Amino acid sequence: MSWILIGGIVLLLALFLLGLFFNSSGALVIAQEEKEGIEHETPEEIAKEVEEEERVNKEILKEEEGNYHSVGQYEE
Repeated sequence: MSWILIGGIVLLLALFLLGLFFNSSGALVIAQEEKEGIEHETPEEIAKEVEEEERVNKEILKEEEGNYHSVGQYEE
C-alpha cells in the first residue's frame, strides 16, 4: 500500500512540475492567443491565407525544381 501512495505522490508532483513548466514557457499563453486570433478571422480571410500560402509554396517548388535541373546539366 505504501508503494501505491508513494507512486501517487510522485505522479502528482510530476504533473505539478509539468504544469509549471508549460506555464513558465508561455506555451499556454501562445496557444490562447492563437485560438483568439483564429476565432476572430472570417472564413474568407482564412481561405485567402491558404490560397496565398499554396501560391508561395508552388513558387518555391518551381524554383527548387529549376535549380535541380540546372545542377543536373552541369554534371553531364
